[in-house]
Amino acid sequence: MLVGNDLVDLLDPQADPQSIHQGFDERVMTDEENRLIVSALDPHRLRWMLWAAKESAFKVVKKVDPSAVFHPKAFEVELTTFDGAHVCHSKTDFETVLYHSPKWVHAVTTLEAKSVKSDSRLHSRVLSLESQNRSFDSSMEVRTFTRKALGSWLGISWAEVEIVTENRIPRALKRGQALGIDLSLSHDGNFVACAWIEAA
Repeated sequence: MLVGNDLVDLLDPQADPQSIHQGFDERVMTDEENRLIVSALDPHRLRWMLWAAKESAFKVVKKVDPSAVFHPKAFEVELTTFDGAHVCHSKTDFETVLYHSPKWVHAVTTLEAKSVKSDSRLHSRVLSLESQNRSFDSSMEVRTFTRKALGSWLGISWAEVEIVTENRIPRALKRGQALGIDLSLSHDGNFVACAWIEAA
């Protein structure tokens, strides 16, 4: 079982509709996705829900095929509910759970067709870094946060958990031994996130 996740800070200046490059939606969204954005009550949130679903599905594809290149339009998103979506890419179907707050959207995607929302093996966490009165390294912060989340889940000190990267794909170790999970990390603006799924 593989998992991907993507996080968007809705308040980040780069996500602001006024900052988006002209033609962004046409370049990365399908015709149907653009129709949904134009007709949405909150097009800003919907745009980034669709984007996060695409990115999180791509992270799963990248684990299967390390040579894969991200072409956003090739990931077709169909929203099934406010907190769920199907993503289709090259005849492969993915299921996505969409988590929300007033400040961010978080997409968690798996390959399996069964309901992700009811899968007790799937875990995800989001952390705000807004209260930190210092500059921070998002890449370091997301690894530290993930180590602490996994340590709490395992009931051990987070110092015993290590995050390593192979071909830009994160793996989690406990005392040097691989954990029986698939892991995904994400960060954007003032937030970091992780998701993992336990082996069947």
